[in-house]
Amino acid sequence: MERLPVTRRDDAGRHGGTARSGRAETTGASMFVLEATAEMPRPAEKVWFVVADYALDRRWRSGVISAKSDPPGPVAPGTTIDEVMRIAGRPYRSSGIVTEVGPGLRFSWRNTKGSDSDGERRVEPLDGERCTVTMVVRVRLRGAERLLAPFVAPMLRRTLRQDVRRLRALIMES
Repeated sequence: MERLPVTRRDDAGRHGGTARSGRAETTGASMFVLEATAEMPRPAEKVWFVVADYALDRRWRSGVISAKSDPPGPVAPGTTIDEVMRIAGRPYRSSGIVTEVGPGLRFSWRNTKGSDSDGERRVEPLDGERCTVTMVVRVRLRGAERLLAPFVAPMLRRTLRQDVRRLRALIMES
């Protein structure tokens, strides 16, 4: 059960349509919203342990070379994040902060250095033995970056899909 809509918005934040068949419409686009959801055959609390600890991201997120949080362990409001990722063969550093945790098993983050992006991770119980995980990423492209929109949105969509699949495989191993 995966959902990966990519929506575009204009500078005023108005909804402008949905990208289809791996292509992103870019006229007036400045923000992409991507979402991936997958069912996990494990209890929500066990899945939350993995999703809420950035030190474990290397095990399931594509391209992550290192991911550290301060303080280490499960996220809390104000937790800072330092990530190094490999994108197009080059290392790329970003920093962020956890802006909100809860209610329930969810947290929101935003980058403070690197890409202009934010998002959230949610774990929602279905019953005592299953849950769903939803990952949301919002990326804003500015100036000349907008020219990359037809390439960035499909790449991020594929990566998010693969990340959720890897998370599910990791959860299944444990």
